[in-house]
Amino acid sequence: MVTELAQHNLTTDEFAAAILKKEKGFQLVAKPRATYVDPAGNSVNSHTSESEVKVLRRHGISCRSKSSGVREGCVLLMDALADPKLPLVVASTCHWTIEALSSVPPIRISRSATMRGVRTNISSMRCATSP
Repeated sequence: MVTELAQHNLTTDEFAAAILKKEKGFQLVAKPRATYVDPAGNSVNSHTSESEVKVLRRHGISCRSKSSGVREGCVLLMDALADPKLPLVVASTCHWTIEALSSVPPIRISRSATMRGVRTNISSMRCATSP
């Protein structure tokens, strides 16, 4: 994860253009597989009669969403950070992502479970996001 875009006061069309402009600057050799969005973006806007996801797709941005809590989403990211085969790396410029990940309290597990080799990925995530 090399960047995040957290601009405010933009229409969805303007936000889509900002996403595409930012991606163009990376000179990617392959198009991103998906942009992960809040499931609420599938709802139709009462003013435009169009969903945010539909607007993004119209700009060629493939969107995926799944209902989940903040903790579940952060845990999925932490699992990706700790993947030994192809770990996700979060750039220090991704302040909002780092803040969200660092705000998730560790899951308490019993000492006996730790002794059997069960562990959480919290420590791996903290090491990976340290400057």
